[in-house]
Amino acid sequence: MPGGDQFARFYPGLVPEEERLWRKFLREHELEYDEFLYNVRVGEGINIEKRPLTDDPELDRKLRQQFREATQKRIDVLGVRLGELWIFEVEVRPGTQALGQLVFYRGLLPRMPEIIARRGEPPNESEARLLALLRPQIPPTTLAVVSERMGFDNRAVFEGAGVRIFLFP
Repeated sequence: MPGGDQFARFYPGLVPEEERLWRKFLREHELEYDEFLYNVRVGEGINIEKRPLTDDPELDRKLRQQFREATQKRIDVLGVRLGELWIFEVEVRPGTQALGQLVFYRGLLPRMPEIIARRGEPPNESEARLLALLRPQIPPTTLAVVSERMGFDNRAVFEGAGVRIFLFP
């Protein structure tokens, strides 16, 4: 179980307002989870064609990788709990965009082993960890939002979509 994420200096991918909310969540729930991964890239992103970009093949490879990573979708936080994955969206006031992101990320996760294999390059460290979590089969996945406030209509729709809500006013 983690036992120090709440004391981290920062959380990759979260802006200061979201970091504040995430720390509140961790103070109450961190020990319920085995692990957290931050700013998890999912989806293919945009792959630049394999023609030379510079005179340096290694620089070309790094530029392609940076562009692909910059255009991939990013899960704010991926939690691991008792063999399940939890996709967290951390937003002060989540709305339709947050709900769409959660649903979209859940749809992309099962595709990641195929996407990474098709690239023909070894996975980076965070991709390797993600692949380990997704194999031998995709675990059950829970969607969750950590927020400061939520409109009445939004709450009803999030709950109706099966999204767990953690409010920290």
